[in-house]
Amino acid sequence: MRLSAVSLLLLAACARNYGKLPPVEEDTADTSYTDSTPDSEPDTADTDGDLDDDGWTPAAGDCDDSDVRVNPGRDEVVGDQRDNDCDGRTDEEFWGVAMAWDNAAGDSSIVTLDLFGDIDEEIRLSSGCYPLWIAQLPGGRWVINNGQASIALVEPDGTCTDIADFSETDYGVWGVATALDGTIYATTVDKLYQIGEDGTLTELATWVVDFEDPAAHEAAITGISVDAATGTLGLFDYFGGFATWNPDSGLDLRLKGDYEAPALVGFAGAGQDGGRYYYLAGDTQTGAYGIYGYDTDADAWELRDGWTDLGYAPNLMAIDSDTGDAYITANGGWYATVWRVVAGTGYAADLYSTDGTTEGRPYYGIVPIYE
Repeated sequence: MRLSAVSLLLLAACARNYGKLPPVEEDTADTSYTDSTPDSEPDTADTDGDLDDDGWTPAAGDCDDSDVRVNPGRDEVVGDQRDNDCDGRTDEEFWGVAMAWDNAAGDSSIVTLDLFGDIDEEIRLSSGCYPLWIAQLPGGRWVINNGQASIALVEPDGTCTDIADFSETDYGVWGVATALDGTIYATTVDKLYQIGEDGTLTELATWVVDFEDPAAHEAAITGISVDAATGTLGLFDYFGGFATWNPDSGLDLRLKGDYEAPALVGFAGAGQDGGRYYYLAGDTQTGAYGIYGYDTDADAWELRDGWTDLGYAPNLMAIDSDTGDAYITANGGWYATVWRVVAGTGYAADLYSTDGTTEGRPYYGIVPIYE
């Protein structure tokens, strides 16, 4: 199976022609984090469970409660040998993005761009590989959604090997993500799986998908992301819903999508470390597209950046966890492009665009690269 009928309709909707990305016209709710934590002396009395008085307790995610320079609200300081933002990485720095360049004829690639939009590397995949969603693995390897029929591992030389077959499931396989330790996660619209490199499937959560009974229907999850700081997964519903899953607390269906009359539709979601989630979606009333940040207090999506030009449609999205900037893949005709949307500035522009000479090679999945 390459794509189900439902998948073809959804992907076709995201392949309309577009023009150059216009300036962002609306920035009504900047959800990017600003570090306002004051430096202070340790609280030797420790009356509130916050030993270093930085506003974060170990229960809230502080990974070193003896150091005021370390908590989930901090930005990473490269070179100080601390995991300042408690995301499990030390001295990491956002370097660029990698995206899937899919080709139905079999000539597919994973392309890495630096911050200047220059191609750093192109890994040409072996025949039979059709990368849609992609995620990194340790050792220069990748895991891909292979044409929505399977999950495959990709070696540094481009050799592609299927490890889990989803061709007989009702909806195929959709979003794919990995944790820092290499744990692989994927969703089949109605289930969340952990996938071992040996092909072992572990069902982590399930929910009701019922397009005949709106009352019984719970979610249609098409995208997932992993919060490196907490291990929590963000689960993005095609019809505007949102859920989370955590190894300790399990599934939490936060916002139910209304498939009969959705306000937003989209299968691209991404997370920023520290529990901030973003949804790339279309407004069904206006036809405009936007990046929406999840308001955890209101359990609702709030528009962060929006565009009213109807001549293009974005596909998938990655978030720079350091800044909140978004990187978006989009396609139009023979052109494939990556946009950069600078958080909180109202500015967006092409990071990279093909020259339009290669037919049938659209960009889909995109992930941030840290070094």
